[in-house]
Amino acid sequence: MNNHEKELMAQLEAMPFEKAREEITKGIFKTVGSPDHDLALSWLQGKEGSRRDERESESLRIARSARKLAISAIIIAISAIVLNIFSGEINLLIKNLIKSIMRTS
Repeated sequence: MNNHEKELMAQLEAMPFEKAREEITKGIFKTVGSPDHDLALSWLQGKEGSRRDERESESLRIARSARKLAISAIIIAISAIVLNIFSGEINLLIKNLIKSIMRTS
């Protein structure tokens, strides 16, 4: 990369990304079809690819986290059901025990 191209890249890097994208796509940044504009388009495609990769990675991280939370919720729900069943049986046993004691008294 020659000095001119390095300066062009530095100019693009110094701009807010959205502004650079707008100027490149509208042809405001350098003349459309010129080597400078082609280089700017190449820079933009690389940046957009990196941003897309970052979004995909974040989406995967969120999906994995959601999956772990869903599994935890299922385990909690099953535990609650099991506890509820045992609780009902224990209450029934206690009631029957009390009735039995009351009959013998």
